[in-house]
Amino acid sequence: KQACDEYQLALQCGKEYRNADLHLNAGSAFRYQENYSEALSHLKQAVKYDPNNVIGGLRSKRTAEFKASLLNCSSSINPFTGLTTVALFKDLKDGPNTGIVTIGKIVASLSHEDTVPIASVLMDVEGDRLALCIYNSAPSLSFSIGDTIAVADPYVIVVKDLNLPDLPGGPFRSIRVPNPSKISRNGSLPRPTQLAPSHLKISTL
Repeated sequence: KQACDEYQLALQCGKEYRNADLHLNAGSAFRYQENYSEALSHLKQAVKYDPNNVIGGLRSKRTAEFKASLLNCSSSINPFTGLTTVALFKDLKDGPNTGIVTIGKIVASLSHEDTVPIASVLMDVEGDRLALCIYNSAPSLSFSIGDTIAVADPYVIVVKDLNLPDLPGGPFRSIRVPNPSKISRNGSLPRPTQLAPSHLKISTL
């Protein structure tokens, strides 16, 4: 509460009411006090007076938190104990990485018209990112920003010559997961209901 009062006083000094950093800090202080209406008001003012720095600062702060979390994550996050852990995406070779498990944080979800694959962006402990595409999953399987994902036997694909309107081109790397049983979310394997059902097709001569 003292921090909230001090930020309020500081914002009343001269032209400090236009100080985006003060509004951002005040918003954080009020959020911890669970005064969400006041927190939102200050965050809106911060974006109003310096939108680029505020948004970029929030992203940088969250990225740093995710990287620190990965650095300190315990073995309980990885249920694939019989595999060798590779922490850095740059150490994964293109193609199959049999006997390997890699761990990252979900930092973005990619929406598209189809329910499969589930497409997300995964970040490692150094901040490197790659796409994560999971096939043969049920609609009930989903991820949230900040989830810790372990991928067993990751199959790395290099996507080249992808032309998207209004977006820069260039190759990027993606992990293709053929079955959700190869991943864990925050240390837990998917439930059977989150895997796509198998269909047996029988033909007669």
